[in-house]
Amino acid sequence: MSHTAGTVVSVLLAVFCTTLSHVVSAATPDLALTVTTDRVLYEPGTTAAFSVTAANKVEAEFSGRLRINVWWEMGESKPLLDAPLTLKPTETKDFVVRWAGLPAVMGAEARAEL
Repeated sequence: MSHTAGTVVSVLLAVFCTTLSHVVSAATPDLALTVTTDRVLYEPGTTAAFSVTAANKVEAEFSGRLRINVWWEMGESKPLLDAPLTLKPTETKDFVVRWAGLPAVMGAEARAEL
């Protein structure tokens, strides 16, 4: 038996701003999803690294998709990852995704979704 759940995590990236957190977590009774950036402040044109941890918290298999997108300004976005994900009971998987060439914007948001 497998289960699915909709878990969305957003982490704000700061370009020219130093006041935002760089670790965000969300959980349902079945799943936990954490996104961590490698730093809080980014210069335009640099590369941001996102560490994503997906954890299955129950004794049933999870089967779904892991999507990671970045959003900035007037709804512009870029997909960084859209891949199938299977987690065995109580399994945790870690991923690192990079966004190279950050645009010169005041801030951006990375969204990870299971």
